[in-house]
Amino acid sequence: MKLYYMRQEILEDLKNNAANNIHEYREESNQWIMEKYENPFLEYKRTVEDFELLFDPKNVSVSDMENVKTLHSNLRFLTRTEAADERLWAGMSHSVFWDFMRERWSNRSAKEEKDIGNRYFLTGGSSNRRALFMNTISRYWWIGELIYDEDNSKDPYYLIEVFSDNFITYVHTFLSSSFTSNTNIVKGVLRPMLKYKEVNGGLSREDFQAIVRYANLIGGSYLLDYLSTEEIEEKISSYIDNTISQNLEDKETRVNQAEDKQEQVREKREYSAS
Repeated sequence: MKLYYMRQEILEDLKNNAANNIHEYREESNQWIMEKYENPFLEYKRTVEDFELLFDPKNVSVSDMENVKTLHSNLRFLTRTEAADERLWAGMSHSVFWDFMRERWSNRSAKEEKDIGNRYFLTGGSSNRRALFMNTISRYWWIGELIYDEDNSKDPYYLIEVFSDNFITYVHTFLSSSFTSNTNIVKGVLRPMLKYKEVNGGLSREDFQAIVRYANLIGGSYLLDYLSTEEIEEKISSYIDNTISQNLEDKETRVNQAEDKQEQVREKREYSAS
C-alpha cells in the first residue's frame, strides 16, 4: 500500500471550498479530485503491507477499536511529528481511505462545512492537538500511540477496552484532558479503569467522567510528569476504591432495600387477600 500526502496548496483550496464541495464528498470515488487538480498527491517515502479499515454499522465502537489497532500497528514507524502533519491525514482520507470514509459516515453524511473539516482535515491546522482526534483517520493512529503499552507484549493495545462502551464519547472525554500527551500518565489512569470495568462488568459514563475529572484534579496538585506510572495508578486506584466502588455499593444497597420493601408489600397484600 502506498501512503499519500496532499499537496499543501490543494489542501488549502479544498478546505476553503468545503461548503461548495459537500455533494462531492458523497461521490463513490475521488475521481472529482483528480479531475479538478493536477497531481494532487505526493507519495510517502515508504510503502506498507496492504491493510483495510473496517466499519460495522451494528457496532461502530467495536470496528473503530479494531481500526485503532490495525492503523497504528501498520504505521507505527511514523514519528509524532509526521503524524501531526495535516497533509498526511488529508492525503490518506482523500485517497486510499476514500471508500472507508464514505462507508464510515454513510449514516451521517456531511451536511455542513465543519463536518468535512473535522473528518477529512485538521481544523485549525497541524498545531491544533484536538484536531488530531477529530480527524477520522488521524484519531485511530493517535489513540493507538497513546494507549500502546510495551509492557504487555501479548496485546499492547489492551487498554482500548476502557472505551468500548461508547468509543467516540469516551475518547473525546478522555483526550480533552491535558495530561493525555504523556503516555505514562495515560497508562496510569487507564489501567485502574480497566480493572474496575472487568470486575464490575462495565464502566458507566458518569463514573468514567468522574475518574477523568479526578485525574485532572490531582494534575493541579502534583506534577504528574514527575510521577511514575505506578504512582499515578495507585492514586487513581485509591480514588476508585474509596469513591466510585463505594458509590456503586451504596447504590446496590438502596436497590436491595427497595426490592425488599416491595417484597414486604407484596407479601402483606397476599396475606390480606387470604
